Amino acid sequence: MVLLITSAIICSEGKVLLLKRNKEPEKGKWSLPGGVGSLKKYPNPVDAVKNEVKYDLGVAFIVDSFFDYSFYEGKEGPAVVLHFIGKITGKPILNKTEIVDWKFFSQKELPDEIAFNNQNILKKFFENEKNK
Repeated sequence: MVLLITSAIICSEGKVLLLKRNKEPEKGKWSLPGGVGSLKKYPNPVDAVKNEVKYDLGVAFIVDSFFDYSFYEGKEGPAVVLHFIGKITGKPILNKTEIVDWKFFSQKELPDEIAFNNQNILKKFFENEKNK
């Protein structure tokens, strides 16, 4: 079975927000906000990604647009990830059981330890931003 996951590309001043994970899979690595759980409650992926951001960061996520999808195969099996671009309202308040840190990164500042093959979608996002 293929997992369907939603992901938020949160932008501010040319940088993207990444979260440092506090649980498996990929504990200790940086990732885009998002997840699989909210799709059980919200079948609309836009509502699901908003709920994931609220759960992880305690702030509202305003979706500007759908960006792209990606595919990866992790420990949980194959997954398709729907990536949405947007902004948050307010300063994040971390869900400490899920996240230990958050930071905005420019393309040059991206950490080496990025979870879930997110480095590919981040590369595509930054290339797209340069071409605007």
